[in-house]
Amino acid sequence: MYKIAIIGAGRIAHEHIKTILSIKDFEIVGIHSRSYNKAKEIADLYSIKHVYASIEDLFNHCQPNAVIVCVSVTETKRVIDVTSNYPWIQLIEKPAGLNLIDANEISKIIVNKNAKAFVAFNRRFYSSTQIALKELINCDSNRIVVVQDNEDPTNINEDSRPDELIKYWMYANSIHLIDYFRIFCRGDIQSVTPTIEWNPRNPFYLQCNLNFKSGDIGVYQAFWGAPGPWGVSITNKYKRIELRPLERLFVHNYGGTNLEKQVDSDDSDFKAGFKKQLLELLKAIKGEFHQLVTIEDSLKTMKLINLIYGI
Repeated sequence: MYKIAIIGAGRIAHEHIKTILSIKDFEIVGIHSRSYNKAKEIADLYSIKHVYASIEDLFNHCQPNAVIVCVSVTETKRVIDVTSNYPWIQLIEKPAGLNLIDANEISKIIVNKNAKAFVAFNRRFYSSTQIALKELINCDSNRIVVVQDNEDPTNINEDSRPDELIKYWMYANSIHLIDYFRIFCRGDIQSVTPTIEWNPRNPFYLQCNLNFKSGDIGVYQAFWGAPGPWGVSITNKYKRIELRPLERLFVHNYGGTNLEKQVDSDDSDFKAGFKKQLLELLKAIKGEFHQLVTIEDSLKTMKLINLIYGI
């Protein structure tokens, strides 16, 4: 049995805990949050035995193999500066930083302290994403990857958010979409060219083209404060693959059939991608080959956001 600790007591903490409880090799040994009362509520709800007032106590008393860090993005750097003092494996909820400067500083903390840290890009572990990659294995033509984003950080129906978080919302939320370029486009990025530039004073629509060394092309379209679903399409000479919504997969074969591929039930039983991601964490704890996203890889996506938005 491998011991898991939780830092954070928000909605995502609930999702991680529900998924962890479905994996027989894991035991949740303790939880910490800056709000002791919220952590106690979660502990009572899921029968977690110990609530700790500090990260130091959490590690020293439980000696966890791994910790899930799911605090607010404005708190991530402060928490990582402490968690990186201990030899557990850290799985940090994305984004690992409020903006690119913050992300670089977090990366330096982890490297300088020789800490073990990975970033939770759960959409890479969607069964829709993984089936799409398998569909593309034998397709050798260039890919056109279109990502359609929709953001509304000041939506009155959502909880109020601090101004700093709203300013860098493309890191906090658009990262979910922009990372798809790094999943489906091959080779290094050669250029990012805006066709409609981002206007932070009057945000509405942004469009840019991304050119990759492989010959693949990315097109990013983002509507801010306007209706529109998230979606990704990958088109080559042989087929077109659509993820709309992202958890579902449609394959259109050239001159042939159009069909929806069946996705894994884990993506409906739990928050999509979470179970496969936690099984990769289990491999990491065991010292086996795994596909968790490194802090260096995460930083590349943060840099791409900076290239697209110029902020």
